[in-house]
Amino acid sequence: MKKLLLFILFLPFMAFCQHSNSITKANKHYKKNTPDKDGTSYSKAIIIEKRTEVRGVEAEYEWLNLHYKGYKPQVHFLSMYEEVPYDEIKIKTSEGKDVLVYFDISNFYGKRGFWGR
Repeated sequence: MKKLLLFILFLPFMAFCQHSNSITKANKHYKKNTPDKDGTSYSKAIIIEKRTEVRGVEAEYEWLNLHYKGYKPQVHFLSMYEEVPYDEIKIKTSEGKDVLVYFDISNFYGKRGFWGR
């Protein structure tokens, strides 16, 4: 009986440890931006460092607001290039120029939810 009680008390701790381990493994593949990323092509796509779709899309528009003040969004679409998911957002700058900005969304693509960085 004591062994069963100890096992039941220890079970939540084991589950927490397993969850922490899976988070650590996922972080190894988490992509980060480098200074050469300006969003002008797939190879220079802005890497969105959020981990859910909601937070990721918010971050895309925050980046656009920061780099293209007064822009107007035109088209927002998903594409795949070399097995990597990208959001491509076509905007019209405040000067009237059409610009296509590429975002690497592999950190959050397919991860629904409202929590995460």
